[in-house]
Amino acid sequence: GLVSSSLIFIAVRKCTLHPNCKALIILWMTAQIIMNLSIIIYSLVFMFIEHEGAPEFIHFPVHRRYFIENSLRFYYVSCFMEFGISFER
Repeated sequence: GLVSSSLIFIAVRKCTLHPNCKALIILWMTAQIIMNLSIIIYSLVFMFIEHEGAPEFIHFPVHRRYFIENSLRFYYVSCFMEFGISFER
């Protein structure tokens, strides 16, 4: 998850790649890291602040919806970046 994404991110920045490939991979890893952080924060809020393991309503209160939408946004960005990386090669 988060640790492996961070290590790949650091390795890609130091290795020699074409600038466009490096940019695509860095953007992809950034989206992965943000998505993983959003999921971790989402889980921590439920377990330690709201004291719920599995909430009954996923959209209420409003901050739950924010975490879910944020996670999905970066998931889609990550998927499209994977397509970009595969088409680039």
